[in-house]
Amino acid sequence: NEEAFAAVFYPALGHEREELEPIFRRFYEEVFPTLRGLTRPIAEAPAVVHRVLQLGCDVVIATNPLFPASAIEQRLEWAGLPPAQFPFALITTYENMHATKARPIYYREIADRIGRAPEDCLMVGDNWRWDVVHALEAGMNAFWIAAPELSVPDPAVDLVGRGTLVDFSRLGEGFDRPAS
Repeated sequence: NEEAFAAVFYPALGHEREELEPIFRRFYEEVFPTLRGLTRPIAEAPAVVHRVLQLGCDVVIATNPLFPASAIEQRLEWAGLPPAQFPFALITTYENMHATKARPIYYREIADRIGRAPEDCLMVGDNWRWDVVHALEAGMNAFWIAAPELSVPDPAVDLVGRGTLVDFSRLGEGFDRPAS
């Protein structure tokens, strides 16, 4: 994704990549951190991730890989999930992925990168199309984080579940080891 971005973005601006990359690096080091106040962490997220890790599952941060690792890692810290403290199997960034959430191949690449079959994976996300539909099309299972008043856009879709992050954390109760 980084290479595809560079091939289109820099020529469109009429500048060389080497000329602009230091500006972007400085932005992510100096300006991007000031955006933290615009975010709202989900208080339950660190506990849910800890629980899933304790169950022996691999945890992948499958964010849309449109940003560099430095931005994704900062956002994870803001969310109470600093990568240095959580043994994530993979964090998707524009440097390490070849597709985005807009295509099911993104999810197949994740499964391949962590050495799992797609059907052994569970995508937990809040975007119906990108997190649920495309993960299902890739052969994964899905849990949709959605407010109770939202109806499932396609009732024929076979979800593992839907609800809040806390609802998801209760999913594995009574199981020795759920799918990763």
